[in-house]
Amino acid sequence: MKQREHQAMIPVIGSKVDVVLIALQLFLIARIGFRAVSRVLGVLGKHFGLTKAPCPQTIINWIARLSITRIQHMTHLARSHVSGDPFSNGFLWIIDTSIALGAGKILAVLALNVCHHHLGNGAPSLQSVHCIAVSVAIS
Repeated sequence: MKQREHQAMIPVIGSKVDVVLIALQLFLIARIGFRAVSRVLGVLGKHFGLTKAPCPQTIINWIARLSITRIQHMTHLARSHVSGDPFSNGFLWIIDTSIALGAGKILAVLALNVCHHHLGNGAPSLQSVHCIAVSVAIS
């Protein structure tokens, strides 16, 4: 195969939107972390026609923007939701495994009302969330 034919077969990322879409799909569908998304894009970037992979902080920012957009959309759904079911669209679930306790890890599951930002000013505080579950384990 000639060099030009080989280069013509390489898919070219058309814009930043394509990079963001691939990064979000790797995070949301493949379920890999921020650093891993950056590494995967670094390794596969030349096959996509990507000259430089975004850093993990950039991936975090893209996910945060998507999350804010989804929260704003969920607020509209929560207003029309009539059920008092805690697993409904009325809550945003926060699952945190980053807390360490000695050799163990703490898993915390919290629920935040999606209308929080419409009901009050400022970031959510401890009083704004409902603790659903806590578990401590070795790993």
